[in-house]
Amino acid sequence: MRKCDVAVIGGGIAGYSCAIRLAQKGYNVTLVEKHKIGGECLNYGCIPTKAMYYIANVLSKANEFSENYVKPNFNKIASWRDRIVNTLVSGVEYLLKSYNIEVIYGIAKLKEHNELYIGKDVIEFKKLVIATGSDPLSLRGFEYDGRYILNNRDLARLQDLPESILIVGGGAIGVEYASIFAKLGVEVILVEIMPQLLPGMDSDLSRIIERGLKNLGVKVVKGTTIKSIEKKVNYVEVKLGNGSMFKVNCIAIAIGRKPNTAGIGLELLNVELNSKGYVKVNKHMQTTNPTIFAAGDVAGPPLLAHKALIQGIVVAENIQSPRSTIFNENLVPIVIFSEPELASIGLSTEQAKNLGVFYKNVKVPLTIIARALIENGSRGFIKFVLGKNNEVLGIHMAGPHVSEVISAALPVIMKKLRIEEMAFIPYPHPTVSEALREISELILGNPLHIVLRK
Repeated sequence: MRKCDVAVIGGGIAGYSCAIRLAQKGYNVTLVEKHKIGGECLNYGCIPTKAMYYIANVLSKANEFSENYVKPNFNKIASWRDRIVNTLVSGVEYLLKSYNIEVIYGIAKLKEHNELYIGKDVIEFKKLVIATGSDPLSLRGFEYDGRYILNNRDLARLQDLPESILIVGGGAIGVEYASIFAKLGVEVILVEIMPQLLPGMDSDLSRIIERGLKNLGVKVVKGTTIKSIEKKVNYVEVKLGNGSMFKVNCIAIAIGRKPNTAGIGLELLNVELNSKGYVKVNKHMQTTNPTIFAAGDVAGPPLLAHKALIQGIVVAENIQSPRSTIFNENLVPIVIFSEPELASIGLSTEQAKNLGVFYKNVKVPLTIIARALIENGSRGFIKFVLGKNNEVLGIHMAGPHVSEVISAALPVIMKKLRIEEMAFIPYPHPTVSEALREISELILGNPLHIVLRK
């Protein structure tokens, strides 16, 4: 039996960030990972998808101005994507080694007395961090086979580009891959069971993403899902619930994720789960057992890497100084790398309306922003949902680089910056971030580049 101050189960972004911060503070840390360091984000999610997103955008723009169609060499794209992933994973492994964090590969199981079993290894810990992440959900009767029916992990490992694909699920993963594949010349059908894409997000974002995907040639089918499939040689016949039929090379299921909480033995140490299987945590990321913490996907939505990283650091701070640091879930922006790019934080128009609070929408079109015009994003916008006294309740953006611009808007949500102050910030020109000054001026009633109608 070996002993450690803190055992961390899961080497994804929540687990490794927590382990590194604890090691920096002098703790003896053991990290257990069942598969690959870096978890979902580095290996299958954020990194490989954004690598393909970048190349897809470059090729799409090249084809827009080229006389001859530039056909993607997907073998080269896949090889470059995998090098990016491997480089980043190796970097995290180096960090863990440099901080003398013991890494054990295997499946961890808990026992009653603060003991962790990984095969024949037994680790006795003082504090425990659950950062086991999540797995892709499957549709009953349409289980993944890695050939005809794929999940997001299969898509992130593709070595050959299909000629056609049907994606089930119009959430973040579905619309991102629909954008990527369409720009790479793949015939894409996107199926969403709800009446709108991106269910739960602001309706203005849903509308603009649907227009953007259709402009790329994506066939969007809403209000239904797959009813049956028949596997043939090199293609699949798909029947939807609305009676539509499609022949595609493969199907991708992107209907959501489930937490990895089963089979660990959490119940033995009185760690409670909610009705959806996520670990219950308080604002300090403590579970119902005060010596055990949880961070990342396993601690509940939103399932985002930047949320997971901060939660891992919050856990480390609270292990050193109990109940000293809180995690504020209201400060987590949602970003979707699609066509167009989307970013959102706070209340949507629909949420504000359902809550019955006073609100008003103020929107600036990106037609007045030079950088957006240059990058073909003039149909985009930045929208503020305002409460009484111009309190910012929510911010929603669509257009080039809004994944970066949302960060510049966070101080307003955090109430560390007033609209009056934002209106005088000299945002660099030409950048999309200039729209923040424009919308501030519009809210204050003296816009520079928008004519006020009397």
